[in-house]
Amino acid sequence: MNTQRLAEHDQCLAANTSALHGAIRAIWLELGSSGTISEDTVLSFQRILATMRRQLDRLQREVEATAGSQHEPLCLTPIAHLTPQEKRDVLQALYEHFCEQEDQPARASKNTRGC
Repeated sequence: MNTQRLAEHDQCLAANTSALHGAIRAIWLELGSSGTISEDTVLSFQRILATMRRQLDRLQREVEATAGSQHEPLCLTPIAHLTPQEKRDVLQALYEHFCEQEDQPARASKNTRGC
């Protein structure tokens, strides 16, 4: 995730936090003056909370997507300590080994057909 996207999320969250503080202050003032909270204040508070939830969910998805793209599959954990070149070499050797194993039954069946 790049720093510009993080700055955008930070700016949105700061604005939402400020709005949330305003809504809480309005609730406090209404409770102090009348002992009740108006429906408009409750709806405003709910909208702010919903907006913050969406923003946090979006941030979480982006962070997870970014983190997921940088992690190797779990099957590669045993070779995680190797350098990228060593990993390529190991994977290439495994690929060649399995290709040879697949070719051996094919060759064996060709040899038995000729008998």
